[in-house]
Amino acid sequence: MSATANASDWEVAGYMDAGLGAGIAGGYWTFVFRSTVADYCALFGFAGFGLGFGGSGGSISMPEFRPGEARLSFTRIDCSRIFSGNDLDGAFGRLTAAGAGAGSGIGLCSITALNMNGPLFNSQDVNGWSFTAGASAMTTMGNWARITELSMSAT
Repeated sequence: MSATANASDWEVAGYMDAGLGAGIAGGYWTFVFRSTVADYCALFGFAGFGLGFGGSGGSISMPEFRPGEARLSFTRIDCSRIFSGNDLDGAFGRLTAAGAGAGSGIGLCSITALNMNGPLFNSQDVNGWSFTAGASAMTTMGNWARITELSMSAT
């Protein structure tokens, strides 16, 4: 695995989140990013504050079920330029999210990341089903931070 290898084949899957808004909003979201070219996979967190309403005590992405396994559902990222895991770590970002559910629900999410060299990706949709309780809509600005590196085979 190489956190320094640049690649353009990145994929992302939503993992867990919690947020609250009453005009002013904030939350913490986690995503798994992976690249086959960079041979790299990591869990990243996004902490953001902005505007929004509603709340979620936390939601967990519903896996993609295949015979004999349950895996995260990944979305290919339309990269603005090649980047590495290290480029994403500490990058500034924006996250817009809306969702609702009681037990299970649908979530719409759009993410952006940029650093001093420019955008890594812009308004990338990461939508999906989740196990959740609550309803919210918010737009936040904040930072991306690597939580831990993961094995490519685990995702």
